[in-house]
Amino acid sequence: MKISHLLLILIGGIFLASCAIFTPQPPCSTNAKSVYSDENEGFSFVAKELLCQLGKELPTKKWFFFKPKKKTVYIHWIRNTNTGNVLDTTTKKFEKEITDKFYNSEKFSVMKKKVGDKQADYIIEPTLSKSNTDVGQKKYVLNVTGINSKTGLVSAVTKASFSSIDTTPREAMLASPKRKPTKLEAEASSLDKNEEVTTEYFEVLEVSQGISEGHALFEAGEFEKARDIFKQTAELAKKEGRKKEEMVEVCEASHLNSYSWFENTRNEEHLESASQCLKEQVAADAEYIGEINALIEFKTGSSKFKNEQKSELVIKAVAEYIEEQIPCIRIIGHTSCTGDALYNCNLSRNRAKAVKKQIIKHYPDAKPDITSRGRAFFEAIDGRHNDNLPGVESDRRVEFKITPCDTLTKDFPTCKEIYRRIKSGEMKDKCNPPRIK
Repeated sequence: MKISHLLLILIGGIFLASCAIFTPQPPCSTNAKSVYSDENEGFSFVAKELLCQLGKELPTKKWFFFKPKKKTVYIHWIRNTNTGNVLDTTTKKFEKEITDKFYNSEKFSVMKKKVGDKQADYIIEPTLSKSNTDVGQKKYVLNVTGINSKTGLVSAVTKASFSSIDTTPREAMLASPKRKPTKLEAEASSLDKNEEVTTEYFEVLEVSQGISEGHALFEAGEFEKARDIFKQTAELAKKEGRKKEEMVEVCEASHLNSYSWFENTRNEEHLESASQCLKEQVAADAEYIGEINALIEFKTGSSKFKNEQKSELVIKAVAEYIEEQIPCIRIIGHTSCTGDALYNCNLSRNRAKAVKKQIIKHYPDAKPDITSRGRAFFEAIDGRHNDNLPGVESDRRVEFKITPCDTLTKDFPTCKEIYRRIKSGEMKDKCNPPRIK
């Protein structure tokens, strides 16, 4: 056989091997419901939209002798941008729906955690926010983007609205809407197609991926492994040029892990570790957002602490910060939207006073630099009228706000003064729907 014939056969073989079957892509669905009452139905719509839109970015050809490598997808947690909290059950439901839809795809596979320095090809960034409807009720809007990690550009955009949704926060992630991660995630999830996310977003994402990995180990009772992951993540957050603010959420998660480890072993070493994490969190919160977000839980209808030892750690960390930095602080107590307004005024005031008393016990010189007030349910975050609903616990809280000492008591009305303003129509309470009309 002549060489020319062999070449023709070879060229013909290459041509046949390179022939492709083109599969036409249908348009992505646009028939979303205006409001979903079923979470899973809304999540299913979002998952289908993401799969369709991201799929359109990839080649549509299927080669006879070549199977393209699947692109990897990482599903970020759902953050409530109104509170800054990472949602627990809702994030898990969302992850399951996305994973189920992408599992059978020929183009994608879901990456449960970051592997070394390798980032997933696409990041699914969801955030939840609360807004008013035309009839004055609240609805929850889930904004979701699919971000190409190589280019930093948004490749997919979708959203779904819900009449109600489980807003139970992840225990380790009781945060603030003012913190940088909350702002960056909200910004990334609200971009349009082909808009670019910031480099800072990817830096914070790396930290949150470490927190998620550690939290999964914590939930499985693997406290030692979780501790090691949190240590690695803390080192990442401490890199040169990074802000101390990025340490806050690592500290929150690490504190919960260390304290739970202490409860299981009664080893004082773990209690000390939990205490140290709190100190770092308190300092970073105070420095960057001007308030301290640390969980202090109370017994229902009482100003007594639900867990005295755990609350004592928080209060001691705040007292030590005051002793070192000598700021002036307002302590503000809040309640959920159940019960009489004046009853809740007294309850929230007594809770704030209980915390103030304990701080002064640790640092007596702080007495003139601290004042306290109650706010009842007038500044509710969740706002629903049922204490048994998940997420309502975010309304039962105590805030610490750093305030200039010369204005410590100025423009700081009592709970009853605010109640009178609401009754007169000057203000509205933030319950859903409002309690006082």
